[in-house]
Amino acid sequence: MPQTPDHTPVQTADAFVELGAGDLAAIVAHLQSLDEHDFHLRFGSGLRTPEVLQRTAQGLLQRASVFGLWDAGHTRLLVLGSHGRSTSASAPDSVELGLSALPEIRGGVSQRVAAWLLPRFVAAKYKQVDLMFYASNQPVARLAAGLGMKVSCSQGECVAHLDLKPAADAIRDWLDRLEQLLEAVRNAPPAGAGAKL
Repeated sequence: MPQTPDHTPVQTADAFVELGAGDLAAIVAHLQSLDEHDFHLRFGSGLRTPEVLQRTAQGLLQRASVFGLWDAGHTRLLVLGSHGRSTSASAPDSVELGLSALPEIRGGVSQRVAAWLLPRFVAAKYKQVDLMFYASNQPVARLAAGLGMKVSCSQGECVAHLDLKPAADAIRDWLDRLEQLLEAVRNAPPAGAGAKL
């Protein structure tokens, strides 16, 4: 479990949620909680004036589907993410993913994000996930490598690609097996009066 600098465990809400205009203040507060280096690595700007933070948060809500993970008390967004159809993708039906996490929640949260998002991406018929990042962003480079993403870089900007076909095939296989099991249960003869369980 992620921990704060004083080593107390960070308590999170149970699940990620979609965010909307009503969450604008929380999104701005999350952006404000990032240090200058983190903000630059994620959003490409070192400026963190109130106006820039407000514009960045509003831009996210206008361009993409935004999601987050609250703390257990629903007072702070520990994780902020966005996804939307990629306009600069190398493959059709690609989704672009952005992610920001406060330092106290880092370390394992990417697996939770992947487990929550991948089934949604497969259901939306996306074929590939694109993750854009600066070459200097070593945590994201390590994350991309750990997820088995193919990375290409040019002039300090990198794109990591994850093929969703294997995940889609696994999910379809699981659903087919579930359907077969349900069909077998529906077609089973009713138990007789003397049947033993």
